[in-house]
Amino acid sequence: MLAKSAKWKYLTKFKQVVKYCLVLFLVGLFIANVLFPNRFYELNVLIHKYTDLNIRQNTGLHKYTLIFIRKMTIFLPSVDEIEIEREFMQVGVVDPESVNQEVGQVVSERYYIDNEERFLKVLRTAKAGSVITLMPGEYHIVKSKIEIGFPGEVYKPITVRASNYGDVKLRLGTKQGFLVNKPFWVFENLIIEGECTHDSWCDHAFHLVGNADYTVIRNNHVKNFNAHIKSNGYRESKQSSKRIFPNYVTIQNNTLINEWKRNTINSVTPIDIVGGEHWKIKHNFIADFGKYGRKGRGVTYGAYLKGDGKYGVMEENLVACAWRLPHTSTTDIRIGLSLGGGGTGPQFCHNGICEQEHEGGIIRNNIIVNCFNDVGIYLNKARNSMVYGNHVLSSVGIDLRFPQTSAEIFNNKIDGRVRTRNGATLVE
Repeated sequence: MLAKSAKWKYLTKFKQVVKYCLVLFLVGLFIANVLFPNRFYELNVLIHKYTDLNIRQNTGLHKYTLIFIRKMTIFLPSVDEIEIEREFMQVGVVDPESVNQEVGQVVSERYYIDNEERFLKVLRTAKAGSVITLMPGEYHIVKSKIEIGFPGEVYKPITVRASNYGDVKLRLGTKQGFLVNKPFWVFENLIIEGECTHDSWCDHAFHLVGNADYTVIRNNHVKNFNAHIKSNGYRESKQSSKRIFPNYVTIQNNTLINEWKRNTINSVTPIDIVGGEHWKIKHNFIADFGKYGRKGRGVTYGAYLKGDGKYGVMEENLVACAWRLPHTSTTDIRIGLSLGGGGTGPQFCHNGICEQEHEGGIIRNNIIVNCFNDVGIYLNKARNSMVYGNHVLSSVGIDLRFPQTSAEIFNNKIDGRVRTRNGATLVE
């Protein structure tokens, strides 16, 4: 009887100790949350990712331990979604009339197009200084790519346009969309929609390659593609590893969105730029670029410059990792802006070498929101970068990775932390 009483006494004390330890743990967690909220939000994200990936793969005690750990995250901080009020068909983030059009342009010939057949023919035959105006209406084009013929010139670009934004809608069932491989082409005021029976088939609305220097893409509303605007190089010859890339390209005041998460293993990044120098990405609204990918998991970016590019500028854009398409799981990872992206195979870089992904890049004065499951800005092998004046809200923060990365980061408003990884260098 005494032994039973003593056993009960020790059990009662043990319960009290456990209770006190739990109270101390919760109090300590609360204080830590107040002092270091950003770190503990990141811990919350990491726990959810780990448990999402492992709960279904385990049984018994291990499974129930993971479930318990996940439930305990209610004591960790979370972030609220930031609502963005804008019309669905609104273009860019500034008044399209404020973006210069035909300023200083010498016009040699004007075409007025009202059907698809003539449009495709004129694209192949128009010479420098031509202005190709699509008349109001809808145009349906189904083919692998839309080819152009001749280059423009410095004061005589070839322009494809609608007279007013909203007049013209292009419905494309194309893999590459406009294949631009000549310099000095301008595309403006167009609504472009991808219409394919499978998401992998509508890859790009614009594909810039090789000699597409000084291309301008402005005041367009582009939706339902994987990489709405894609750029990369091509080899000078079969014997050479050197590649030619588009340089001095401007992407300004466009809306680049998707109406559903893309069901594809292809890269999903509305502005996907490999190589090239002096790109300007400005005043764009980029949103809802999630994908399911392999096993339902997907890592996507709003925009990146990579592949040994140089001197790119991303400024005054509004990037919403989630606007009308909420994240569906913690493995639905959407990153706002990046110099370096997920990296590039060396065979796709300038001389067959990708020692760095980008050099001298600038990310400034952007608003990046709702990248809940990862960072808003990611620098990967990005040498001599500058990141300043940005609002990075409702995300883990900013990551710098690998020894090639060096960056000045200052005057940003960040819901999160700035972290260096794998030997990156930060100058604040």
